[in-house]
Amino acid sequence: MSLSDKYVEALGMLTTLAPHLEIDSQDPIGMAKVIEKSVIPPTANLENVDDRCDRKMDYVPGQARQANVGYAMSNSLGFGGHNCCLVVGKV
Repeated sequence: MSLSDKYVEALGMLTTLAPHLEIDSQDPIGMAKVIEKSVIPPTANLENVDDRCDRKMDYVPGQARQANVGYAMSNSLGFGGHNCCLVVGKV
């Protein structure tokens, strides 16, 4: 399996005061849609990739991109070690 057929979504809490701002496509339906539609959504609010970021990663800036996605993984990281990982794939 190559990197081109995987989709990784990471989410960390910005603040405990505004958890309602954390809503994203990281539910099972959203992840299944990424695989079903073969479209990777853009990274929200990404205008410039920091030079310290790994340049081998595809951050999908600006707009959604077509891709043959076989597996999707979502990481949700919160304060105090409240972490969750969801992996879905084609059957």
